Amino acid sequence: DLSRRDMLLEALRARAAGAPSLVSVAEADGLVRIVLGGTLFPVGATDVATASAGEVRALGAVLAGAPVSGISVEGHTDDTGTEEANLIISRLRAEAVRRLLVEGGAPDGAVTATGRGEASPMADNDTREGRARNRRVEVSVRLAPAGN
Repeated sequence: DLSRRDMLLEALRARAAGAPSLVSVAEADGLVRIVLGGTLFPVGATDVATASAGEVRALGAVLAGAPVSGISVEGHTDDTGTEEANLIISRLRAEAVRRLLVEGGAPDGAVTATGRGEASPMADNDTREGRARNRRVEVSVRLAPAGN
């Protein structure tokens, strides 16, 4: 018998498997981290690509009835451009993902959005592939304690 937590993880992994903009799903210590990237945003844009918007809304639908105590959306950029511009772009992208998650059914009051700019790269900014990996939005889902 699967717990609600296990069902959430299974649903998120299934969703990621069929969605090009959902890069990965990982869980540790009651926190599920979903990395969005790839085709999520056109170059230089702060609105989610039309092809990816449905994927983000569907993620919101998965989170709608999930046992969560909070959802944090963080935007990240590569180091191309100024630090100030990257901070603004990352914040606007995080807000765009937040809106789509809520449109999909994620609880509005539980979802926060922040921009991190170029401060937390996950890859080397010296290569095109590394810069592409750094242009991402991370959705961190805090799971509610068991029994809630």
